[in-house]
Amino acid sequence: HYSAGLMAGGLFQLSHAGRLGVDVNTGIFVKKKDISTVYIVNNKQTTLRSEPFGPGWRLSVNLVYWFFIRS
Repeated sequence: HYSAGLMAGGLFQLSHAGRLGVDVNTGIFVKKKDISTVYIVNNKQTTLRSEPFGPGWRLSVNLVYWFFIRS
């Protein structure tokens, strides 16, 4: 799989101490897949290849906990 695109997002704090947060990203991308399917019929191998290419939309939501190291 290959994809390229543009994403934007932000980090939002959920606690006053600033350690717990939510990271939200969204964006558009173009993706290309290289798919091979192999069939064996009558002891002969047949391979079908497909390379779909198209746009898509992605949403990522992550719960994060920050560990602070103090020196």
